[in-house]
Amino acid sequence: MNLAKEKENWLKFRQQLDIARKILGRVRKRKLSFLGHACRSKSSLMKDVMKGTTRQKRQGKIKTSYFENTKDWTGKKGAEIFTTMERRKDWRDMTKGIERATSVS
Repeated sequence: MNLAKEKENWLKFRQQLDIARKILGRVRKRKLSFLGHACRSKSSLMKDVMKGTTRQKRQGKIKTSYFENTKDWTGKKGAEIFTTMERRKDWRDMTKGIERATSVS
């Protein structure tokens, strides 16, 4: 196989991968921003839904909640996340950091 053609294919693949990472970073930032907004709101129902603590019987596979995604993306524990959410500026700075980290890695 032609080495130049392989290199060209590899570069195209890398460009597509970089675009996908940028999109993923934006999605994560928007989800985290909305979660912070929802958890700072007065509505306890919205908070419960976002945390995944609604009372219902589930059948089948347990779905990943917004809150589980947040713990995975931030690497923080539940209590840390909520204290950071209450401090709006800190939450905003953290979500920007998540977007940058996803775009770069």
